[in-house]
Amino acid sequence: EDLAEVEVEAAARELRLSFFPPTDHSGATLRRYKVFINPSQSEVLSTTTAEALAMGKFVVVQRHPSNDFFMQFRNTLPYDTPEEFLQQLQAALDSEPEPLSAEERRALSWEGATDRFLEAVSNCTLSDVLPTLGDHATRWVHATVQKGGPVGDRLRRASGAGPVWKQSWLAQEKWRAAPPTEIVEASILATPPGMAPVRASAAPPRR
Repeated sequence: EDLAEVEVEAAARELRLSFFPPTDHSGATLRRYKVFINPSQSEVLSTTTAEALAMGKFVVVQRHPSNDFFMQFRNTLPYDTPEEFLQQLQAALDSEPEPLSAEERRALSWEGATDRFLEAVSNCTLSDVLPTLGDHATRWVHATVQKGGPVGDRLRRASGAGPVWKQSWLAQEKWRAAPPTEIVEASILATPPGMAPVRASAAPPRR
């Protein structure tokens, strides 16, 4: 919904960017590209990353728990720092993605997902699924201390909430029925990307 504003900002910064309308992942337009970039630190589904891998693309993603599943693929190029991101992007532009192996295809299939689900369930015991004292304590902290106010914001930031740590402003009445796009825009303004913690690593880029 804010495409026009993004285009104006890109032009003002003299960025060489092309903007396309929503495109089906099987469309001919996307076949011309070989690199997919997902810089998100808070994605919990990452289906677009999986689709890009299934299409035989390079994926450039941050080393983050939400991306752990993708580290098994040869076409995944992880990074920790802005400098490493640029190195990985250049490596992708200078080479061609590896064809998916049979194991990688299996991992991206519904059969592979079912296998992982059954393995996780079969390894569970009753004590694994029942709430522990730590679970109850965490729930209490989330429902009380972190419920709102600057103290909750600071606790979220200290516990690694990343770019979404500042949430106390959401308790205001005007945001309770606001459209998601307005909430996201306000969230970005409330917590600029520069305030998000960045992890450093001396690990060399993966080729």
